Amino acid sequence: MNDEILKFIGNVVAYGGGGAAVAYGLFVFFGKKWIENKFSERLEEYKNEQRKELEDFKLKINTLFNRITKIHEKEIEVLPQCWSKLHD
Repeated sequence: MNDEILKFIGNVVAYGGGGAAVAYGLFVFFGKKWIENKFSERLEEYKNEQRKELEDFKLKINTLFNRITKIHEKEIEVLPQCWSKLHD
């Protein structure tokens, strides 16, 4: 009787352990894929945010540069006239 109980417990552990090992393997495999998917999605979102931010900064720099360029153009137009009037 004692041997039969130990055999039964051994069989339960063997079958249950095999199922648990398969379940663990599937969990690890699919979990790894899921984590990699989530990581790649978040990485793409981060890259897109960085691109947008970079474009915004480029736009601000170009806007400021255009303003400064216009001021210099106006200065180039006005300075010769001022020197001429000052000289007169």
